[in-house]
Amino acid sequence: MHLKIILIFCSVCFFTVITSIGLTAQNINFFGNLLFYHDNSTLLSKSLQANNIQRPYSSYNREDTTIIKIWKLLMFLSKINKPGDDIELEKLYGNDVNNILNEFCRIGTNMNSISKDQCIQFFNSFDFKTLFNNENHENLNGAVNDFMTSIVNENYTLVDVLLEVLKLKSYIKKTIVGHIQSIDKLQDEYDIIVKNIH
Repeated sequence: MHLKIILIFCSVCFFTVITSIGLTAQNINFFGNLLFYHDNSTLLSKSLQANNIQRPYSSYNREDTTIIKIWKLLMFLSKINKPGDDIELEKLYGNDVNNILNEFCRIGTNMNSISKDQCIQFFNSFDFKTLFNNENHENLNGAVNDFMTSIVNENYTLVDVLLEVLKLKSYIKKTIVGHIQSIDKLQDEYDIIVKNIH
């Protein structure tokens, strides 16, 4: 009986202290949309604390455009060990975020979003080999073409495009993306954090 309790305690401790670098779908979705829908440094700070991110974030600048705010935050998050990140989930890294942002800005005329046609253009022109350290994936071109059939929305934000690229990376590598919450569910979480701001 005592051995069973010790094993349960050790397994709980192990899973609660797992940390890793990179950006999971949950990281991108939660924090990217936080800055897209709420330009509030206090809410951002409280949200980082609520997600057990202890390292202070000092790059927030009210004068930055929304897309630059998102980019700065995701670059910060991609480089730090974050508790609770499942090491089994597929991730994007800082270099991936930079490459995706550059292509997004090259294609888009509106900095907040791109159209469905522009998103298809993005998938046709982006160098997906960079996601795999230029490893050869025989089915890469076919997978990209297949994946483009899922592009059905009229507009895509940078956060949407990052998530689509992460899904494609996961599809090709046969890994796990993880749960992506709807905007409504995220707004509920943001509201809870707002209520607790003193």
